[in-house]
Amino acid sequence: MTQLKPPEFKTREEARAFLKRAGLLKTTRVLEGDERKQVETMLRLLGPGEESNSQRFWTTEWVVGDKTYHHTTGEGIDELSEITEDDV
Repeated sequence: MTQLKPPEFKTREEARAFLKRAGLLKTTRVLEGDERKQVETMLRLLGPGEESNSQRFWTTEWVVGDKTYHHTTGEGIDELSEITEDDV
C-alpha cells in the first residue's frame, strides 16, 4: 500500500494557491429580503444563465465578475446563493 505524502509549502502564497485550485477558499451565503430582490433584478437583466437539472432540483448559474450566483428551485426549496473566492 502506497502512502501519500502531503504537499509542503514554503510560503503562505503557495499554500493559498493550492487551496484555491482545490476550490476550498470559496464563501457561500444565501441572499434574502431586499438584497435578494435587487440581485434577482440584476440577474434578470443579464438574461438566462446556465441551467442544470438533477431530477429533483433545477439550478441556474450566473457568473458576474468574481461572484457566482446559484438559484436553486424544486421540492420545497427556492434559494438564491452568492459564492465568492475568499481572498483575504
